[in-house]
Amino acid sequence: MTGGPSALFRQSRGGGVPFGGADGAAVLDDGAGFGVLRYQQDPEVCPVEAWKAYRTRLATDAEPRWSQPDAPAFVGVDRHGNVTGGMVPHSVARAVERISARAGIPLAWTGHSLRIGLAATARKKGKDAVAIADQGGWARHSRSMNGYFQRVDGWEDNATAGLT
Repeated sequence: MTGGPSALFRQSRGGGVPFGGADGAAVLDDGAGFGVLRYQQDPEVCPVEAWKAYRTRLATDAEPRWSQPDAPAFVGVDRHGNVTGGMVPHSVARAVERISARAGIPLAWTGHSLRIGLAATARKKGKDAVAIADQGGWARHSRSMNGYFQRVDGWEDNATAGLT
């Protein structure tokens, strides 16, 4: 993981993740300009607070090498709680499946479902398409991303609504 959105959560080169940037932002240095997260009002869903808690727990529970500035941001953990290395797409899929099973929520999904969910939810909340594309890793004006928007907008922004 080097540069770009895939390295968004890599630690800063300064040895830690600097928080408290301008306008309530947490700046995470990925070297490519993608490293800004905004604090949210509700700490239960705040990505900055979640990131700080995750890194604190990792520093406490894992070998010191996993807390180094060049370590992967997210790590895989085996069933015994041992860090196995940096997460790969399949690691994310396994983690979501394990968490949903533990919560008793049956899911029929793929790893791509997370990106689709981001696009659909952000669109419903009126977020800018360019911002959604940048965060979701799509090309700006992506046809596939616009297809997800059509699923969201199809009934609420229907061209035939109100014509009679």
